[in-house]
Amino acid sequence: MIELGSLVQSQKNYLGIGKVTEISQPDVIVEYFCSGGQRLHKTLPFDSLSQVKLQPQTRCYISSPTQDTWLIGRICTWDEDAEMYQ
Repeated sequence: MIELGSLVQSQKNYLGIGKVTEISQPDVIVEYFCSGGQRLHKTLPFDSLSQVKLQPQTRCYISSPTQDTWLIGRICTWDEDAEMYQ
């Protein structure tokens, strides 16, 4: 089920994986990460999206809430019980 924060891909573009930041049927706003200083926001039809899970060893960037910096890491696995990445 696609909800806020879901990772998705669209059939309408080739931007790769993005994160759902707003849902207002029939459209969804998806944020694509280009770099720490550049993110794209695209409005896309809800029915053009499919939810995805990141593969192991995918590089990820997390904005630190306590520091003005980005943390860089890699996905280890998806924990089905906790429904989160490790």
